Amino acid sequence: MSFVQRSRTEVAKSILGGKEEVICHRGSSQFTRGAGSSACGLAALNFARVIFREFRASGQEDGERLLRVVVKRQTVEEITSICSGWTSDVHLDVDDIYKIPVFEKTLRLEQTKYGRPGSGEFEGLLRDLQGIASECAAIITRPPEIIACAKISASGRDVFAIFDSHSKPDYPDGSGLILNTSISGTAARLAKMLPLDDRLLELTDMQWQVQLLANYSGHIFVPRDLDNSMESLTHSLIDSSLEILALRAQFLDLKARHSALNSKNKRLEAEVQDLRDTLHRNLASSHTRSRPLKDGQTSLSDSTKGTISPRALSKRKETTFPAASCTHRYNYQSSSPSGSGASKETNSNAQSPTSVRSDGDNQDLLALQVQQQYDEEDRHLRAQREELLQMQLRVFKCGVQAVWIRRQARPRGNYHTCLPLFRVQTCLVQIMPAFYHSRRTSALVRWLFRVSFSDETTRMEALSE
Repeated sequence: MSFVQRSRTEVAKSILGGKEEVICHRGSSQFTRGAGSSACGLAALNFARVIFREFRASGQEDGERLLRVVVKRQTVEEITSICSGWTSDVHLDVDDIYKIPVFEKTLRLEQTKYGRPGSGEFEGLLRDLQGIASECAAIITRPPEIIACAKISASGRDVFAIFDSHSKPDYPDGSGLILNTSISGTAARLAKMLPLDDRLLELTDMQWQVQLLANYSGHIFVPRDLDNSMESLTHSLIDSSLEILALRAQFLDLKARHSALNSKNKRLEAEVQDLRDTLHRNLASSHTRSRPLKDGQTSLSDSTKGTISPRALSKRKETTFPAASCTHRYNYQSSSPSGSGASKETNSNAQSPTSVRSDGDNQDLLALQVQQQYDEEDRHLRAQREELLQMQLRVFKCGVQAVWIRRQARPRGNYHTCLPLFRVQTCLVQIMPAFYHSRRTSALVRWLFRVSFSDETTRMEALSE
């Protein structure tokens, strides 16, 4: 191996003699011109384009002259000069790069190979290059690097030229150009430049980014038939200009859409903020209405579980019926779910609502939960009111005793008269035995008494005694 400190003629003769030559020109790296880290793909394809051009200009008969042109500084600087126009760090794929006019007019994709980096794989790739009759080049991608390996015929021998626009330990001052006539030697050099970490293969749960590091791709290009006439060059210039114009129009369209989307996003953000403020106010109001009271209201926790606090039930009506007395007293006490005391506690509790600390989706969920609790409490209170109304006892005034007597839900025993008549029967059983035996009542009264109270004969006789 040697750096370019000798004459180019000596280097060319050494290459044709079967030795490997490493050529490095100081300051020729892609980074010297301020290029981005992803410009190596541009340099690799430009290397293939320049090599094909110089091969056609020199011819394969004068191999020494061709090699002298390839290794000179001006050629290497021309190859890396394209990198100065690309300062972005966005990765450029080979499939996208070669479609730009400067490469599409000069290069044609022949085939693509994939495999794991290694001497054996690279040796197979070089043999594929050797099997192509014309000059050719393989653009090898092993993320994040892209390098080129060209095969040219010089003085009847196949010479493999590797170009790397990065600086490496073997060529620390600039880009590297390695030339060799040996397939195995060139494959070993490629394996050294693109090593494979065996530990990556041991990972069973590799992500796709890691899997890319364990594989390579080789795009094999051959030169197109290039027409160097003025008409052809003018046509290529027009095509390139139209392509650039289309890209600029697309850029302006995307820029306008981006501006419109930014404006729309700002408007939507303002609407979302207004909705959140409204939700916070409604949430605080709902939470205040659904706060539990100390005396008889349903707590939020009870409402969440679907249960009702026992104190929330209304008091039942109280009725007294003395058994041995004809005087019946009915004490009816009405109660509503929200009494005066409860309303006072509601007002006092409403003055100190607890603050709700939540935001985003948690606030929406909490608001929905509080509303559901409020609706559940309302349903329970309505059901309790209906139950109390059904339990309320209906009363009527006894015409015999001149007192209020309650109606039963249904007649009991053997009484088949209507409910008011049943109560009148009870009164008559207690107050009329004397009239029955004294024969001071009319025959009609005695007949009604027998018909209506035939089942009470035994009890009447007992009372009369």
